[in-house]
Amino acid sequence: RPEASTKGGTVSQIFNLEPRMDYQAIEQARDVLDGKKESCVLEFKITNEDRAFGATLSNEISLKYKNVGLKDNSIYIKLSGHAGQSFGAFLAPGVTLELVGDAND
Repeated sequence: RPEASTKGGTVSQIFNLEPRMDYQAIEQARDVLDGKKESCVLEFKITNEDRAFGATLSNEISLKYKNVGLKDNSIYIKLSGHAGQSFGAFLAPGVTLELVGDAND
């Protein structure tokens, strides 16, 4: 189809990443991420709008600790509610998610 456009980015998208719950987890786990504490337990209510929860936190861990990650259960997150798509996808070693509720997938 010669008339088809192969140029990407023709429509600006708003990803709205700033309010993601992962950023709250990163902030609350900062002492563990910086090696000042061995572990922490966090608690959140989750909704199906919180997609791929844990992925951004895991990225933060991988940037600093590569594929080794953290020790088991260094960051233990208790969640209640209804998790969104890709809950726990791409989770780094050392992060444990406990969900009381249901998950999309």
